[in-house]
Amino acid sequence: MKNFDSLSLYNDWIEEPTENAGRKYVFRNDTGTGSTTVYSVFPGIELLYNEIHMAYCSSGARTDGKVIEINHCQQGRGECGFGDRAFGYMGPGDLAFCSLEKTAHSTSFPMNHYHGITITVNSDGITGNTKDLLQSFSVDLEKVTALLDQQDFFIVRANPYIEHIFSELYEVDDAIREGYLKVKVIELLLTLTHFDIVRDKRKYLSHSQTELAKRVQERIADNPGAKMSIDSLAAEQNVSPTHLKNCFREVYGTSVYAYIKDYRLQLAAKMLCETDLSIQDIAGKIGFENPNKFSSAFRSHFGIPPTEYKKSVRMDRNV
Repeated sequence: MKNFDSLSLYNDWIEEPTENAGRKYVFRNDTGTGSTTVYSVFPGIELLYNEIHMAYCSSGARTDGKVIEINHCQQGRGECGFGDRAFGYMGPGDLAFCSLEKTAHSTSFPMNHYHGITITVNSDGITGNTKDLLQSFSVDLEKVTALLDQQDFFIVRANPYIEHIFSELYEVDDAIREGYLKVKVIELLLTLTHFDIVRDKRKYLSHSQTELAKRVQERIADNPGAKMSIDSLAAEQNVSPTHLKNCFREVYGTSVYAYIKDYRLQLAAKMLCETDLSIQDIAGKIGFENPNKFSSAFRSHFGIPPTEYKKSVRMDRNV
C-alpha cells in the first residue's frame, strides 16, 4: 500500500490545472458536483481541501494497508456509514477519524453541502526520515492505529482546541502553505496520539434509525407546503415522537421544525431566482397563507425582503 492515493476515496473525477502546489480535482454524479485540492505534506501523508455540493461522493472505500482518514467539517454536514451497522454524523467544527484498513465505509452529505479538510496517513508509505521527524515530536502512529482497532470511527465534537488546530488552515497564505501544513499535521497527529478514548467515545445510529430520519426528510421535501407536526410524522412512520426527533437531529443537526422552516425558505429563494412566480404564489407553495408573514420570515432568515433578494440576484447575473 505504499502507493495509496487519496483520490481513491472519491468517485469519477477530472483534474483541473492550478497555479499553486496543490492538485485540484472536480467530480460529479447525479446529485451534484464537488471538488478537492490535494497537497502532499509528507511521504505517505496528504491533506485535501473539500468543497462538496452533492449527496454522496464515495462508496465502499477501504484499503489493504494501514491508512487512517481524518476529517474536519468546516460547513455543512457529513455522514460516514460502515455497512448497515453504524452511521456517524459530523457538523461544523467536528473532527472525525477512522481506519480504512478493515471496514469498507461510505461517505454522504445529508444537506448536499459540505466544506472541510481530509488528511490521509498511509503508514506503509511513510519514509524513514519522516518517521524520525514524527517521533522527535512524540507522534506515535502505532498508538493511533491501535485506538482504531477498538472502534471503527471516532468523532470529536467541536471545541476550542480543535478550532485552534484547523481555523488557520482554511485561511493560510500560499506563500507559507507548504511549511504550515507540515506544522499543523504534526500538531494534529500529536493530539490523536494522546486521544482520550473513554471521554470521547460516541454512540452511532443504526441503519434503521438513519433511514427513519431520511424518510422524514424526503416527506418534507416532497410536500414543502403541507402542514406537518411531529406527532403526525411519527404516526406515519409508526415510531414515537421522541424517537423521531432524536434520530432526525442526529442526522441533520437540527430539529424537525427548524429544518422545515429552513428548507421552505431556501426553496423560496430558489424560486425567486429561477422563476417569475409572484411573492404570493411562492408563499403559498411553501405553506404560508399570508404573504406578509412569508416576507417577514424571509427577511429574518436572509437579511433582506424577498423582492430585494430577487432584484439583487438578477442584477448579479447580468453583471
